[in-house]
Parts: sequence; structure tokens; C-alpha cells
Amino acid sequence: METLARSVYEHVKHPHMTWNSKYDYGTAFQSTMYMLRKGDSNRFLFHMLPPSMRSDNEALPSSDRANTLRRWQRRIVKGIVEWADQQGLVRWLTGAEWRSDTEKVEDFKVDFPNILPFFVDGTPLPTFAPGDARTAKIMWNSKHAEHAFQIFVLVSPIGRIVYSSHVEGGKMHDKTQWEKENVSKSLYDHYSSLSRYREGKLKVGNQVYQLAIGGDKAYRDLLVPAGWQLLITKSGEDHNVDAEQSAHDSGWDYKCLGATGERKMKEMGVGGSDKKPAKKKSLPQGDGFPVVDLEVCQKFDPKIATYRCVVERVMKALKRWKVLTSCIHLNATSVNLFTRCVSALTNYQLLHDHQDSLTW
Repeated sequence: METLARSVYEHVKHPHMTWNSKYDYGTAFQSTMYMLRKGDSNRFLFHMLPPSMRSDNEALPSSDRANTLRRWQRRIVKGIVEWADQQGLVRWLTGAEWRSDTEKVEDFKVDFPNILPFFVDGTPLPTFAPGDARTAKIMWNSKHAEHAFQIFVLVSPIGRIVYSSHVEGGKMHDKTQWEKENVSKSLYDHYSSLSRYREGKLKVGNQVYQLAIGGDKAYRDLLVPAGWQLLITKSGEDHNVDAEQSAHDSGWDYKCLGATGERKMKEMGVGGSDKKPAKKKSLPQGDGFPVVDLEVCQKFDPKIATYRCVVERVMKALKRWKVLTSCIHLNATSVNLFTRCVSALTNYQLLHDHQDSLTW
């Protein structure tokens, strides 16, 4: 942790001296890391500090003295995000990095030769029920039956996060969120700028690799850049993803949709499993970028489930930072900052944990 604290120091805007009290940067950084890892409230962390480190203004109630700690913590979290952006901890990989990550999973090379994949999945982050009825409806996740924020990540085969989404309300379906964020356009913009990229294939060294996105059944028919392959688990072959998206929008419990439920959905004009295997569309032209052709070129393969599980483990690693699951610290203004910070720290652990442990 000491190495990380030194690296982040120059990116932290220190609070005004009148609010510093007895908290030095080292104490504030350690309390911030405990807050991120344990999800404890600032008041609890304040009372856990040794008496010599607490605010000396005993005339103030403990809640106000804990606010001094909160000012430090918010600035340190922003400093971590700024430092992570400068270091490129969460970013699209170069061809050499992507190949290196893929080759570390030796069985994948046997089952899917000459393919470089990213794996995608989403997860809810629970929060308190909003008092406003309209907001509560947007935040309600019918799949998990809770109010939540919704995020998704893209990871390399070893679990390195290459893209962390913005946060949406829990009502939004994973596939809808992908399309709203134009992730396919971001992928195209980055990799098409490489001289060795052509129509979904990337030459690294002397080998040409097929680029791919792997996901579970919720990502069936996902629009990816033209030429890219979509690797979906076998369960997605008969999955009615339109019905699932409708379930998120309307609150129906799609998990209970059997043959009768699916027939009723068709009668209502919602969903249906008679989908074409492929479709194309173009993103609107703008900002100097050419039109991006998108298509569905998918393959249902039971073997991909073994390798797709890496993104599930990454989600578990993200949620070990209890700030994302304790409900205490997440709100509409802070949730994006915390998810960016935790994504960066998770990647830092993957790359440097043997040198600078952040695990308690």
C-alpha cells in the first residue's frame, strides 16, 4: 500500500489547512483504503482511529469531525482516478498486450486458435430504495429483485479490465447498456487506427488473429464491429433475449417464462424467437469518424463458458471492494467515481499485488 500511496500523492488536492486537523496524508490514505475495501461509514472509521489521530476540536460533534475525514477521502479517491488515467490502468490493449494475455490461458489457444477475445458481463450494485417513485422505477432490477445501479466491464482472458462502463439504473438490460454507450464504435475507433487491422482481424507479429467478444446468453445478437466474431455460450442458442430485455423494461419475471409464457409474449407482440441470425446497421457519422458498420456474426459454443467465467471472477473481485455493495457511499454523484477507482485498483492488484498488497 505504501508504494501506491506514494504514487498517488502528487495527484491529491489536499484539503484546506483549517480542515486538516491532525490527519496527515498517510492516515487519510489508509482510512480511504479501508473505506473502499470494507465499505465502513466515515463515522465508524473516525472512531476506529487512535485518539492521537482524531480531530482535536472536541467542541464539534463526532459527525462533523468525521466530515474532515470525508473531505480527505473524496480527494484521495479523485487522486487515484487521475493517477490511474495517467498510468493507463484501464484502457484498450495493444495487439502485443492482447496476445500476451490470451497466450497465458493455454487451453484457450487449443480450443479457439488464432482468436483474441474480450469477455463482457454486467452486474448490479445494490443501493437504498429512492424516495422518488420515478427514480425508484428506473433503479429497480427485476432480475435480482432490488434497487441497484448497473455496470458492465470488458476484460481480457486473464481478467484485466479494458473497459468499465458508466453507471445506469438497475432497470437497464446489459445489452441495452452496451448499445447506449456505443462500445462497438469505441472498439472500432481504436483498433481500426492500427496499421495492421483489417475487417475484424489484427496482425500481431507474423500471425493474423480474429478479434472476438465473448458473453453469456444475455448478449445474444449483440452488435459488434463488422468482421468481429461474437462467441456466445451454448445456452444462448434457444434464449429469447428480446423477452429478457422486455422483462427489464416492464418488470416481468422472465426467469419464469416457459413455453406458455413465451407464447403469451408473442401474442402480445413482444419478443419472439424467430430472429434472423445476423443483421447490420451503421452508427451515425460525426466528429470526423467514418460510418461504422456493425453486424451480428455469432457462434454458440459450449466451450466458451469455461473461459467466459473470468469476467464473473472479475465481478467478484470488484465487489470485494465493499464500497460498491454496502449502500452507504453510493449515490448519483459519487457512484461513477467509485466504480472507476475500484476498477483501476482491481487492475493494479492483478499487475502488482505481489509487490504492493492491497488485500486484508
